[in-house]
Amino acid sequence: MVTAYALVFGGLLLLGGRIADFIGRKRAFIIGLAWFGVASAIGGLAQTQGELFGARALQCAFAAFESEGDDDLACV
Repeated sequence: MVTAYALVFGGLLLLGGRIADFIGRKRAFIIGLAWFGVASAIGGLAQTQGELFGARALQCAFAAFESEGDDDLACV
């Protein structure tokens, strides 16, 4: 599970950076944070192992968006 999380996160990190450049880092951070919370709620309500894995995949996808925005926001 940890390896899958790292692979998806690393793969989407570049895409998250590109989208953050396009829509703005603060907006990308807020969108990523909100959807990460939704994915966490889905994971908390998961009834099967597949649902949990899907929720974790969504979490790491939105964490890639978050991580691109949090670097610049920490300097403000």
